[in-house]
Amino acid sequence: MVGRQLPLFSLIVPFWVVWAFAGWRGMIGGLAGGPGAGVSFAVPQFVISNFINPWIVDVGASLICMACLILFLKVWQPREYGLPRLTAAR
Repeated sequence: MVGRQLPLFSLIVPFWVVWAFAGWRGMIGGLAGGPGAGVSFAVPQFVISNFINPWIVDVGASLICMACLILFLKVWQPREYGLPRLTAAR
């Protein structure tokens, strides 16, 4: 039952993590990667938990998600990272 409910939350987590790290502007700047990361984690999580083996769900889903994001980031780059700019003190 958890394997059918948790993928819905897995779609939200990438947006939340980027928002916590880079703020609202960083999340908007990296908006194209969020759905890709969420879907590429949630779909394998659902398939593995329901049809293969419930003990390797997160490992398999995370490896597939990382591979998908690596391939995606070879094609697309965010315009800015949303990190605060540090200025030298004078």
